[in-house]
Amino acid sequence: MISAESGADLPRPGSDRLVLYLLGPGFGESQVIAFPDGRWMVVDGCVRAGLNLPLALLRHLGCKERIDLLVITHPDLDHIRGIPDLVRAFPPAMIWQYPAWASLRDHLARWSRKGEAGKREGRLQQLHEALRAIDALADETDCRQFTSITSRAWKPDPSADYEVQSIAPTNHDQRAHDDWVEGLFDIAEGRVRVDEKIVSWLLGEGTLTDAPNGLSLALSVSWRDRRLLLGGDVENGTGSPFSGWPGILQHLARPEVRLQHLVTGLELVKVAHHGSLGAFHPPAWELHGQGRERGPVALLTPFNKGASPLPNEQVLHALCDHASYLGITVNARRAFERAESGRWARVPGPPRHRKQRMGPVVAAVFEGDGALRLHAADMGALFETKPRRTLLDRVSEELDS
Repeated sequence: MISAESGADLPRPGSDRLVLYLLGPGFGESQVIAFPDGRWMVVDGCVRAGLNLPLALLRHLGCKERIDLLVITHPDLDHIRGIPDLVRAFPPAMIWQYPAWASLRDHLARWSRKGEAGKREGRLQQLHEALRAIDALADETDCRQFTSITSRAWKPDPSADYEVQSIAPTNHDQRAHDDWVEGLFDIAEGRVRVDEKIVSWLLGEGTLTDAPNGLSLALSVSWRDRRLLLGGDVENGTGSPFSGWPGILQHLARPEVRLQHLVTGLELVKVAHHGSLGAFHPPAWELHGQGRERGPVALLTPFNKGASPLPNEQVLHALCDHASYLGITVNARRAFERAESGRWARVPGPPRHRKQRMGPVVAAVFEGDGALRLHAADMGALFETKPRRTLLDRVSEELDS
């Protein structure tokens, strides 16, 4: 049974439930999971108007000591901002990080020493600070793992009735990125050559086409017989059957792997890459809803940068055929109105507070009795699918008018 509600008071963690909190202010995204045994997982970091959102949420919910698993999905600025403050306040027992050896941004950020006023240099400096904080912690505690689709699941102890498994990136995508980075530099006859596109980007004159989403982690979270998927910024790949979502499904279905159940019959999906068209893979969504009377809950964070706002309108309409409920963290670039232009109907709730106390948060509470309770805080909204209008419905409406 699924119920939906809105209000300022967020649901609290408890020993009989697993609670997912999705944070997304329009630029930035983070997920916080409170497990029934009191452990915490945080995925990525984000900041809104100077406020570190996952850090503030952890304090609000009463997390007192540490993060048990911190996941850094990929090196985009909207996913790594605020990481240094987060790890200082709540030192993680374990860090999962995207395969950094294949990321050009990691190399450039580690080589940089000073943050200039320029936009690109400032972004590199923020990534450099995040990596430096993670490196320092990893050196002290040996707590970091570079994670991919072949990594082992995280289960903190044998008695835990939950586990977290990374299902991306694929080996193909890691090799493709590694080859691309390797081709940008050359040492021959005592001379070092750097590809012109790197120099152009560092000077603020060009675009860095390193596609960090290709290295993004995606996570399957299982508790008892219940499963949810956090899609990161994974996209549909480079056209190879071994890349992106096609590659993930191909790998999980291998006879020697047999992990396709991690993406099948899900209760909830954090929609990949803010609902972009390039991250929507219909065969994956067919699996997500397999064996369920109604599709899984879909939660997403909008992205208000760039010429084309996310979530994409085509994706919002397509989700009507695959999901039962939709949660959106904030009305960035009129995301709510664009959802309602399709077959999504806003779930009514109390009037919004003028003083937004909890910010852009949508929560999902997996209760021990099998219920799923959705909650939208002050800035978020929940939607359910409208009944599909048949030809008979349209004829009846015409006759009535």
